[in-house]
Amino acid sequence: MDHRQHSASFNIADFLQSKFHPTFTPNRKKLTLKVDTRGYQPEELTVRLLDDNLLVQGKKASSSSKISDSKQFSQSIRLPDGIDKCNVTSQVMDDGMLFIEIPLINSSMYR
Repeated sequence: MDHRQHSASFNIADFLQSKFHPTFTPNRKKLTLKVDTRGYQPEELTVRLLDDNLLVQGKKASSSSKISDSKQFSQSIRLPDGIDKCNVTSQVMDDGMLFIEIPLINSSMYR
């Protein structure tokens, strides 16, 4: 994909106001995203990169002798240029929030 075309279609204002609550670390070395995953166990969550998009999905099922129940969600966000897609990390915190950290390759783009 042409780099200029990708940059032109990315809207930083929409990105910063998304439900992923994106923030940059003070030294601009990482992008941090957080997703409310309360009610899901870590093994019920998947975090994937698909092209320029980050996809977070959760799926859980429970059943008893009389009732079967399932719940799921899927959220995605287009990521900006200048990120290190090979070193994405994620962690579910005790409060149920999923934190995703993505190192920035070219941090000067976000100053």
